[in-house]
Parts: sequence; structure tokens; C-alpha cells
Amino acid sequence: MTAYVATAAAGLVFVITAIQIVLYAFRWYEISNRAYDPANSWIKALRHKKFKPVRMFARELFYLVVYIFLYIVDFIPRVFARSANRFEPGSLVKGKPLVILIHGLFGRPAHFALLRRRLASRQIPNVLTFQYKTGSGSLEQCVSQLRDFLLGVHAKTGMSDVILIGHSLGGIIAHEYAREYKKTGEVRGVAGLGAPFRGSRLSALAMTGIARKLHPTNPMFGRIISARLDCSLLSVFSRYDQLVTPYTNSEHPMADANVELDVCGHTGFLFNRTVFKSIHEWIISITRPKPKQAP
Repeated sequence: MTAYVATAAAGLVFVITAIQIVLYAFRWYEISNRAYDPANSWIKALRHKKFKPVRMFARELFYLVVYIFLYIVDFIPRVFARSANRFEPGSLVKGKPLVILIHGLFGRPAHFALLRRRLASRQIPNVLTFQYKTGSGSLEQCVSQLRDFLLGVHAKTGMSDVILIGHSLGGIIAHEYAREYKKTGEVRGVAGLGAPFRGSRLSALAMTGIARKLHPTNPMFGRIISARLDCSLLSVFSRYDQLVTPYTNSEHPMADANVELDVCGHTGFLFNRTVFKSIHEWIISITRPKPKQAP
């Protein structure tokens, strides 16, 4: 039995590694064609900052193993027919905003387990996860599902002041919700973690309809990057993101802050400490009471 488990684990790691090599090859091809320099070989690129690209590749493999393991953790509540969007109204702190975490395409609420734990350790309450249907539907339907969820929370608690934090596609959903319902004044801030606000060229290889619509040529991205939200907008992205190509497509021209990092790949946004620090500082900045003006 142990041998079968070890073989299966080794096979999984091999498949993950092979897929990531292909994805990072696309990323390298995209970046290398921005400005051709015959003196800058791929070997020199790997040696950049003491082989940092190699170290980031290994780190992303570790994050992916954790990501896949959390699928199992997420599956357990569903065995007992518990909704992923379930919450206890009595556990929420009145007078504080709701922090809503929105996963990416094919993601699950369990993938925010470490982020939720870190927020709780910093005395940030009212952290809820929102799960939408992945693999089918449209962006508009995802936004509508989020609306229904937040209206349900308001009906049970009377709370409507929210901060939306989305990973990947979740960041797009959060942005479009804030744009669509900005007249309500309920959204205090939107943060995208590796969110392709300008689309991703890699979406041309996607297997699902909603993912293929994330190509940069989709007219909706013109609407997204030209929209100025009536709330704080933060975009955190990484130069080692292997799914958003080019990685700079996560930059939003209307954002209050675009934070470029070099600490993780696309999956690592969910687990990396430096990413969390950026989110935490941003939450504190937009929830800090405004000083009273002198009469």
C-alpha cells in the first residue's frame, strides 16, 4: 500500500513539474521577445540574482502541491452537504467591514485557509469566502451570484460594508461587482491577486469558455481598465506569474496602487507572506478611521 502511495505521489509531482515547465516556457518566450538582446542568453537569465528564476520555480511547485492537497480539505465539508458559502451570523463583528475572499478559476474556498488564518491573527474579523460555479457560465453570472450572496449576508446580519479580495479570475469578479454596483456605496475596496485586468494570452489554450474569454483581445478589458471605481483598488502581481502572460497585464491603470513583486508564481499569491503583507497593509489603510477635522 505504501509503495502505491509513493508511486502515485511521485507521478503527481512529475506531472505538476512537466506542466509548469511548459507554462514557464511560454512565460520566458513572452518576456524574451519584448526586447531582443543576443548577449542575454537563457542560461544568463536562469542565473539572474543567484538563480532566482530556478528558486521561484521550485517554490511554485511546492505551492502547487499544497494547493492540490487543499482540494481534499475542501471536499470534506461537501460530504456532509455543507455549503461553502455558509457562515455563522453571530460570529461577525458589527461595525467592521466584511472581507470577502473570491477564489480563481477552478479554485476552492479552502485555498484561502492560510490567508484567513493570517488575517485572524492580525485581528481582522468578518472574513468570509465566496464560492461561485467554475468551468461554466459567464463573468456576468459570477457577479450575479456574488450579488445574491452579499444580499443574503445583509438579510441575516444587516451588514453591507464589504472589502473584496479576489485571486486571478476572482479579482476580475470583484472589480466588475464594484463597478456594477458602485451606486450602492457598499464596496470599500477591491484587491486583485494576480488578476488579469488586461487579460492573458495564455487563455488561448484554455479548455473552458469563461477562461477563453480572458484573452486580451476581448473588448471587456477595455471597459475594465478604463473604469475608475468609487473605492480603493489594489493590484498585486508578480513577474514570475506563469498564467498571466505577460505578467504586466495584471497592472490596472486606474488602480490606487499597483504592487509588483518577484516572490511567487500564480498559485503562490494564496500562501506567500510578502503578498499577505501587501494585503494586510492595504486593509489597514482603508479601514483606519479618518482623523476628525478641526472646526
